[in-house]
Amino acid sequence: MDNPMRRLAARLRLRLRSDEGVTMAEMVAGMALMTVFLGMFTGAVTLLTQGSSRAETLIATSGQLNNVFIRLDKSIRYAAAISTPTLTANTSNNYYVEFQTTNTGQAVCTQLQLNTATSVLRQRTWVVPSSGPITALTDFTALGTDLRAPTAPFILVATGALDFEQLTVTLSSGIGSSSVTSSSSVTYTSVNSKDASSRADRDPTQPNSVCQEAGRP
Repeated sequence: MDNPMRRLAARLRLRLRSDEGVTMAEMVAGMALMTVFLGMFTGAVTLLTQGSSRAETLIATSGQLNNVFIRLDKSIRYAAAISTPTLTANTSNNYYVEFQTTNTGQAVCTQLQLNTATSVLRQRTWVVPSSGPITALTDFTALGTDLRAPTAPFILVATGALDFEQLTVTLSSGIGSSSVTSSSSVTYTSVNSKDASSRADRDPTQPNSVCQEAGRP
């Protein structure tokens, strides 16, 4: 009796020598498998690209917010008085708040302006002399771009309940039309505003007159 292994080997040799190709069904099945694997590969690459882009956008927006808040901290921290902020944007799409510093020996006003149309936060300064009109009024300079106001960006607490006035700044940052944004809210305590806080306690309208000489265009 023939050895089964010999018969199997003979069949394999015949199979290898055969010129037969693949059937249509086998080709269709192979193409279907390739399509599935190609779709999985493309999807994985797309997810990796989107994840990388999102991470880069978050890093950029967070860094921009951090830079803006650091710059504001260096000035608002030493304010002697803070104005009543605008809670809604004016007809020019601007939010405003002002603060006055006196630690340089002069009464210097700084005005912050956030435009909701351009998404630019700007500031300008001027000197309030003991008498006469203001002097040294500067042009607006940008502190940051692609900045938005999810709520009123400037909120003042000056009721006398606290020893010092506090200004809360809330901003979000986004790049272009991207839906990825970073948001942050920081409360600054003005260490030289004890007198202004006491005045606001006696008369809540006191902050309305702080640094209003240049107007709010």
